[in-house]
Amino acid sequence: IPSIKATNISQQLGGAMTYTKRYLLMNAFDITDNNLDFDTTENTKKAEKKVVPKDTRTIINEKNFDNCVQWMQTSGTWDELERKYRISKELRAKLELELS
Repeated sequence: IPSIKATNISQQLGGAMTYTKRYLLMNAFDITDNNLDFDTTENTKKAEKKVVPKDTRTIINEKNFDNCVQWMQTSGTWDELERKYRISKELRAKLELELS
């Protein structure tokens, strides 16, 4: 009886019987082993991790806020700002107040 982790004695006996029957039938009917163990999880396809592209835009914070206000007052638009910078809702509201 094989020692199978996390199983009780009846499961170990069942495993021994299953594998014995499998290999006896393979031998009797001259079936070659294709090295696939259907009871393993090694043959399952791993789920691909989705790679989320990193947002490389500059973050607007308190340090560069004044420069942003100045840029918006001279020539900037909201679309350009959002393409170039990441800005929190709070700072956007503060920027809208500065520009109005």
